[in-house]
Parts: sequence; C-alpha cells; structure tokens
Amino acid sequence: MSDDELTPRWAVELMIRFERLEARIGANDERHLSHAEWATRNIKDHEIRLRAIEKKLWGAVGAAGIIATVITLVGRSM
Repeated sequence: MSDDELTPRWAVELMIRFERLEARIGANDERHLSHAEWATRNIKDHEIRLRAIEKKLWGAVGAAGIIATVITLVGRSM
C-alpha cells in the first residue's frame, strides 16, 4: 500500500489548507515587517522635522523679544 491509500482524503485536503494558510500568514508577516520598518523611518523623520521647527520657533521668539525690547527703548527715548 502507498501513503496515498493510507491517508484519508479529508486529511490530505486539511494539510493542503494548512499549507495555504501558512503561506498567507508568511506573506502577511512580510508585509507587516515592511510596514513596520516604513513606519519607524517615517516617525524618525517626523521627529527630526519637529525638532527643526522647534529650533526655528525659539529663534523667532527670541527675535520677537529683542525687537520688542528695541521698540520699547526707542519709544521711551522719544
């Protein structure tokens, strides 16, 4: 007797379905890993851009303070 005759048809179909499911899970894992890497890169890039904006903001606040001080001093001297 061969193995085909010993294994019931339902068991063979079940094994085929498990293999298909395993392939789909593997593909989803690869997609998820790819997306996770993209998200990580995107978050790091976002952090860098936010830090640059914050630096510019504090520079603008400092410049505004200096301008306000100069205007106040010029106004008082008049």
